[in-house]
Amino acid sequence: MANKNLNRKEARDKLYDIIRKDCWFEKKTREALELGKEYLDVAIGILSRIDRETDQWKLVVTTDRPGETFPPGVELDLAMTFCRRTLRTDSSLTIHDATRQEWAGDSAFAFSGIKTYHGTPFVVDGDTYGTICFLDTEP
Repeated sequence: MANKNLNRKEARDKLYDIIRKDCWFEKKTREALELGKEYLDVAIGILSRIDRETDQWKLVVTTDRPGETFPPGVELDLAMTFCRRTLRTDSSLTIHDATRQEWAGDSAFAFSGIKTYHGTPFVVDGDTYGTICFLDTEP
């Protein structure tokens, strides 16, 4: 699944360069998500905020643009996302082909058609803020 043009060390070095930049959080996050997209060779990178009390999923930073699948500001019921499963495992969740891995019946797949998903909890000061995830409709 990794991009052959960008190896792990190069990706890590670029990520550290992004983290060290003196710029706004959203810009830095978008650059990191773009790098993740390139490295994983997927279509979309997302930072979400999840409200566990209301089970709402809100897109905070995305590599998608208005009019695309997951534009800025989208809010969903957590049940419509693979992120709910990521939070249950409290670690990364990787799906490389939802239809071949028996995820085709999942509400997230039915809603979005996402076949490739890599998500991990995003923890701030010991509390789970949301998830960072990378998605594609292609396996």
